[in-house]
Amino acid sequence: MVLYHSSTAYHVLCAIVHKLCRYRDEEAVLMITEYLFAGSESEAFLRRLKKTGWFKDIIIIPERQFKKEIGKRLNESSTRDEIEEVLDKTCKVVKNWSRYEFEKFNEIYVSADIWSVPVYIIKNRLPYHYIEDASGMLGEERRYLKLLREINTHNYVVCEYLQAAGRNKMVIDKLCDKDNQPKGFYDSKELDFSIYKTMKKLDEKTRKEIIRLYDGRIIKADKNKKRMLFLTQYHNNLEIQSISMQRKMTTLLIDYFAKDYEVIIKPHPKDRYLPYENIIKGSKVIKNSVPSELIPFVVEGKIELVITPNSTSAGGMKNTCDKVLSFGEEIETEYEKLHLYYAAAYITAGIIGVCDNKYEKNNVPESKEVAVQSGEKQIREKIIINTDYANEIFAKNYLELFGIDEFLDKKKSKCYEEVSRIFIDSGWNSRILKKDHECFCRNDSIIFLEEDNLSTFLMYPWVIKEKLVEIEITVINSEYSQDKKSIWFYSNKKNILKRVKNIDMERKFDNSDITLKIKAKEAVEKRILEGKLKALEIMLKRQDSEMALQVLSQAAGVIEQYKANKHFVEKIMEPEEVLPHL
Repeated sequence: MVLYHSSTAYHVLCAIVHKLCRYRDEEAVLMITEYLFAGSESEAFLRRLKKTGWFKDIIIIPERQFKKEIGKRLNESSTRDEIEEVLDKTCKVVKNWSRYEFEKFNEIYVSADIWSVPVYIIKNRLPYHYIEDASGMLGEERRYLKLLREINTHNYVVCEYLQAAGRNKMVIDKLCDKDNQPKGFYDSKELDFSIYKTMKKLDEKTRKEIIRLYDGRIIKADKNKKRMLFLTQYHNNLEIQSISMQRKMTTLLIDYFAKDYEVIIKPHPKDRYLPYENIIKGSKVIKNSVPSELIPFVVEGKIELVITPNSTSAGGMKNTCDKVLSFGEEIETEYEKLHLYYAAAYITAGIIGVCDNKYEKNNVPESKEVAVQSGEKQIREKIIINTDYANEIFAKNYLELFGIDEFLDKKKSKCYEEVSRIFIDSGWNSRILKKDHECFCRNDSIIFLEEDNLSTFLMYPWVIKEKLVEIEITVINSEYSQDKKSIWFYSNKKNILKRVKNIDMERKFDNSDITLKIKAKEAVEKRILEGKLKALEIMLKRQDSEMALQVLSQAAGVIEQYKANKHFVEKIMEPEEVLPHL
């Protein structure tokens, strides 16, 4: 007899598909942690699963009851003796609870080996097959442990102590989707297991039964429209994002990257709060009960694009679509910076000559040699884009949106005369300003994103007014309130500066219900001095030892320049409003 242990919808699907393909005619028991089940929908799923007869027995593991009986929770300060005491109690309550002797199972398959039953299995030295936590997650061990640490400290301590997550000696092999592991990943115990490949081995009748089990509905193909699939992300207890913020992030990504697409939305299994049909106009929604791994069998026809903020399901989309956009962990807290990166890509596309002051992608130059207007002459020069000093994921996605990602500096080229480089720089923690400014050449340009409205770069003497353009980014919502931020463009080349100074665009975002304006402004002396004073204020507040002396050494000069204006003299004389008390 075979035992499967599961704790998520993905794990249950793995158990079902694996059992039907590998052990179709053998008896099997499925144990599922109770946290997966909440509400009438999950109870209905459990009834349907039992009705299939695929498993001899399906048992819900009462983790809450175990927690009460054990009586103590572990934390990162727990001693070895305390950990051993809790693990011994865990084994005892599991043994008293189970109507099966775990030692008598012929094969044991464990997903999420951090819960009570796996603790019993590991502590009693029972060999088991480990199933990765999500498609492609085996090779993302650091990310998995980070998420576990944030979500459940007790389980994290157990995991590290027992070397769970498939790392201990009791693991026979590790079932994982090899095609979706990070590049270069290798594990001597890895065993290829893909939901997609395994489903393909099943007959059509069984595949349809699995889709019905998850209450899935087939979405028919529409030959007249390009289609985009959006995978939402669940934020545990809404601590990372409020529902409102999640809504804004979702609509913004779809407005930016899904223009002219038919949108299909697949909510996370625990994402039950947002009515996506009403939020995204004309969208089709796959029920959150359907695992994303079943999408190739639920959505008929071709999907041109998959977008996700940072869903762990993104790794399993290779069989659904060749093009997947993910934005990394930063999207959870920094999604509003997407406007800045869009503006940077828009400016860059304008310099290269792709967009001609329109936000739609037009014809991309066939090579990296582009024409730049200079008075009556047309100068042909090579341009490359460097994103080493920015969020490379954000930058690459937007450059791709404009069709200019082929200009990315993949070879990390050095300064030389025949190439013009465009740097996209994040501002405050700018390495190009702190230590690498010597690599900045006379043909190069920088887009300072100034992500926190900090003007650190203005403190450097080699940045002068004549070579600067301020680009103001204004976001206007439906209530006509405005949020303004500025990014700055710096270049030694007059022809490029002239083109950037002509930037003036406006775009309406239907789902986000906002209007975005991007407009170049003169980098006047007053604005530069304001920026310098702001940098001084923030620098003193942060007490950054690395740069404090450099900033303070320029403070006297900054204040002297302000004395020419009575208003700013008054502000300087009010340290409680401008400068922190030291």
